[in-house]
Amino acid sequence: MARIIEVLERLGELDWYAVRPSEVTAGGQIPTFPPLITLRYKEGNDRAYRRITDALTSYRGKVVWTVTGAGGKNLCLMPEAVRQASDTGTGTMDVVDAMIRNDPSFVRLALNDYQDLLNYLDECFRGPEA
Repeated sequence: MARIIEVLERLGELDWYAVRPSEVTAGGQIPTFPPLITLRYKEGNDRAYRRITDALTSYRGKVVWTVTGAGGKNLCLMPEAVRQASDTGTGTMDVVDAMIRNDPSFVRLALNDYQDLLNYLDECFRGPEA
């Protein structure tokens, strides 16, 4: 199981999730895909959405991160740049494909910052309030 899922499960039992790219790649290859984590909690997403949003608001990394899906079925944690580009009417995966081709330095930056974000969320969601 991906470490990000272990951290986010502290907020409630997950019904479903997908982590892209996988934190472990075949043959030790460096991922070329900006992190996108999609998940759904069994007992609804509202509380988890608020907790994740609060944590992302206070995070001070190299990349701004966001969570989408308030009131919806699934939540998606991603770099804000991906969300903004997706808001233009282009699908998220089309935006990601364009970033891979046109802005590989941002993809590398997001992948590097993802580890810092993961450590930060790990700290935020420890203890009885998780």
